[in-house]
Amino acid sequence: MSTLVLATDAGQVARACDAAASGVLRDDDGVLLLVASLAPVPEVAPSPLEGDGDGDGHHGTAPSTGTDLSARAADVFTRVLDLGALVAPQHPAVWDLRDLAAGAPALRDALAGVHRVVRCAPGPVPVLPLVLPDARTGVLDGREVVAEPGRLGAVPTPARAQAARGRVLRTARRAPGALRRRVERALRPWWERRVLARATRDLVALRAQGDADGTPMLARAVAATPGWRRRR
Repeated sequence: MSTLVLATDAGQVARACDAAASGVLRDDDGVLLLVASLAPVPEVAPSPLEGDGDGDGHHGTAPSTGTDLSARAADVFTRVLDLGALVAPQHPAVWDLRDLAAGAPALRDALAGVHRVVRCAPGPVPVLPLVLPDARTGVLDGREVVAEPGRLGAVPTPARAQAARGRVLRTARRAPGALRRRVERALRPWWERRVLARATRDLVALRAQGDADGTPMLARAVAATPGWRRRR
């Protein structure tokens, strides 16, 4: 099983290279680097491997050129993949299931054996929950990987979250009494326990009164019923 590291800009690629070189990302079957441009038109945007790698990537070291960054990534990672190239010639501007209609099989083959996905920055994971639903997920934080609970497929993408919110709103509009019925069902056990508690207290009081004057229990209960004398 292998680990996949996701980087979306040159600074993240440089950080991932530092972590891989230090042994933080070591795995039995190697560590893969997947770069993904989040630009609105990724076809004309430079690849994260073509950036200068400065900023938070080298922490004070001299900036490296795109050629140096690409060569360094190829040296420290088992494989280096480009998400845009894997799903080409599609237009991966949204990174959802529509973009993977034809590219999903090739992407699954390229990522076969991945059991963990490590992001270089918190945020959505482009497309990967759709092809690696059982993978674990974590975030690269400094010199360690902070594991996140659950599986990668359980992390909702923005498109999924928006779709789920729309379904909830449509259901609420179609069934205006649904919320009231849910509240009633939730309160029903509490109300039943309250009624039983009151009945128990009343019976205890009637029994104590009967022990004092010798009146039968049924007669005392009937006499204590509200409106009994009026109906009689």
